[in-house]
Amino acid sequence: MVKDSVSLLYVLAKFFKSNEIIAVTVDEGIKGYREEGIEIASKIASQLNVKHVVYSYRNMFQLYHDDVQEYKGKYSSCTVCGIFRRRALDVAAKELGAQVLATAHNLDDILQSYFILLTNGDTES
Repeated sequence: MVKDSVSLLYVLAKFFKSNEIIAVTVDEGIKGYREEGIEIASKIASQLNVKHVVYSYRNMFQLYHDDVQEYKGKYSSCTVCGIFRRRALDVAAKELGAQVLATAHNLDDILQSYFILLTNGDTES
């Protein structure tokens, strides 16, 4: 969620110089979902004088998350998205020369993902 990421960015900006931080947003290409988050992230990063970069599924994988839904088989959308998002973050960190990758996941996120996978029978991921 945007609020978690924005909170993390504010905290990091208090402890590090703005030129030591790069905010990364992953655009999955889910219509009506990410546009507002990208706008908010860009605005907050600008206010904090932090570089902000958007990594798009379309540019990285030549498809959007919505495009793979018919091919996901028994796996949930969260499983598919999680795999692509993690890859996007790994690529971003490498390309940007990051030494540390901080994400704003919290216990609620972890539990929610676990129960979604469990209720969908996706226990092998």
